[in-house]
Amino acid sequence: MGKIESGSMEFQFANLDMAELVENEIEANRGYADEYNITFKLTESIPEMNVYGDKDRIIQVLVNLLSNAAKFSPKGEKVDITITRMNSNVRVSVSDKGIGVPDEFQENVFGNSPRPTRLIPVPSAALVLASTSPRPSSINMAAALAS
Repeated sequence: MGKIESGSMEFQFANLDMAELVENEIEANRGYADEYNITFKLTESIPEMNVYGDKDRIIQVLVNLLSNAAKFSPKGEKVDITITRMNSNVRVSVSDKGIGVPDEFQENVFGNSPRPTRLIPVPSAALVLASTSPRPSSINMAAALAS
C-alpha cells in the first residue's frame, strides 16, 4: 500500500477483457484450490467486458483474492466468483464460506492505512471488503470500464 499511496508504483495501463483475466486466473490457481480441496466456480460473467487498467496489478489482486478464499474456506467448499457491471465499473466478487474477517479488523485489512474506510482506491481498480461474520465473506474488486 505504501508504494500506491506515495505514487511511486509504476502502472502499465491498457484495455483488458476482465472476463478473460478472471477465467485465466481461476484456471491458473486451480492447483492451489485443489491443495485445499476447494472448487472455484465462475457463477456469473459478462463476456468481453473491457476495463482500462494495469494487467499485472489486476492479476496480483485476483491471485490474492483466490488464494485467500481457498486457504480460509472449509475443505470441500465452493468459492463463487462473479463478474458484473455496476454503472461505469466492472465488479469482480470472490465469495466463500470461510470465517470472514472479524468486524474489528475490517478497517485495516488492506494495510496500515489510518483512514477508516473499506474502499481502497488504486489507479486501475478499487477493493471493497464486504464481510458478514462469521460467514459468508465476500471481497469485491471494481475496475473502470474502458471507453
